[in-house]
Amino acid sequence: GTTFVTVLVGRSQEKFLVHEGLIRARSAFFEKALSRDWKEAQKKLVELPETDVPQFTLYERWLYTSTIYSRSEDGLGVSEGRLLIESYFLGDMLQDADFKDAVIDAIINVLIKDKIYATFWGKDIYENTPPESPLRKLTVDCHLDQRDTDWFT
Repeated sequence: GTTFVTVLVGRSQEKFLVHEGLIRARSAFFEKALSRDWKEAQKKLVELPETDVPQFTLYERWLYTSTIYSRSEDGLGVSEGRLLIESYFLGDMLQDADFKDAVIDAIINVLIKDKIYATFWGKDIYENTPPESPLRKLTVDCHLDQRDTDWFT
């Protein structure tokens, strides 16, 4: 389709134009926001003031390419690990399981590439995900593999 939705992201309200059909097909959040007789649906405008621009940029790129571009040379201005973790949280909020799966794959690639475990991300992940979260399970597995249980206390 050719209908666009304007998404205003962050406190700066940076504007993103996204094809409505695409974002509604991928995100249950956007499907609900744009399918009812709400002001968002009428104006084709959704505001995400608590979302950071780098995470939504990564999400928008993924919508159109089905690829996660998270390398620091992409100019997103945050560490790759932090960007991926916070993007997973965004995927949770947007209710986009395919995006979350792609982010987890990218996190695993970072862990393998950098030969590190997610021990420094554990507490943040554990506090911001439900018990059944695949990201939480991956983090617990990494910690147990490293025998690092300090973050539990």
